[in-house]
Amino acid sequence: MSLGSYLKRGVKGYGEYLYPKNSPHFMILGAQKCGTTSLHDYLDAHPALSGSYPKETHYFDRDFYTGKKFDDYQKCFRGKSSLLHYEATPSYLYTRSVPELLSHNLSDLRFIVLLRNPVQRAYSAWNHYRAIFDDKNRHEAMKNRLRLEGNLLYEKFYSGRSVFPSFRECVDIELELIEANADVFEPSLLRRGLYLEQLQNYWKYFDKNRFMIIGFQALSNDTENTLAKIEAFLDIPSYQWRDVAKRSRTGGITQSSFPMKIKFF
Repeated sequence: MSLGSYLKRGVKGYGEYLYPKNSPHFMILGAQKCGTTSLHDYLDAHPALSGSYPKETHYFDRDFYTGKKFDDYQKCFRGKSSLLHYEATPSYLYTRSVPELLSHNLSDLRFIVLLRNPVQRAYSAWNHYRAIFDDKNRHEAMKNRLRLEGNLLYEKFYSGRSVFPSFRECVDIELELIEANADVFEPSLLRRGLYLEQLQNYWKYFDKNRFMIIGFQALSNDTENTLAKIEAFLDIPSYQWRDVAKRSRTGGITQSSFPMKIKFF
């Protein structure tokens, strides 16, 4: 083996020693367009918590089925093992196969579930998809993204169109698929709002006391108190959330707002 290879292996090993991989202790389940990105970033400010990178790992609803190993998934949670690690993939709440997979791999998980008025959530999701349609780079990324069988979102909303369909048209497209009893899980503007059905699917595998359900308005309008309640649910020390809550009222925050070094040293 060459000297370069030895050095490369040594640097990699030292990096893994400093930043060990972990398994998550809890998850922000969703739903989509309910504030999961904001909550992921808010919680990452707490010195006892460490959010995943990327925020949405998509391991249990995508990468698991393409052969990605659990060991690779754990690399999304680099940092001190004494911290509580977490991720936030909104589609985990909606995807029916996820709860059983989680119960086999991470049976001690706790869950934070963000919910929003289903009509408002659906309209927000439609706006999100429309913005992607109008953005050349994001549109191209959507076109080339790996899609599992049954995901017809791109084919139904994007492919061959010069103008993005209206909210009413998108709803009608999904209703036609539902009425045809098609084995299709995307698009899902309507079905992602069937929260009770999705939660009941989780409760087959996890006790209800492992779940904390939060309203979108509570997180948006009462951020500081909501984060304090999450501390109690996770059984972690209190943190001064005032600055985080202030940022939520003045345009939000991003993960880069918080120095990652505090998670490792």
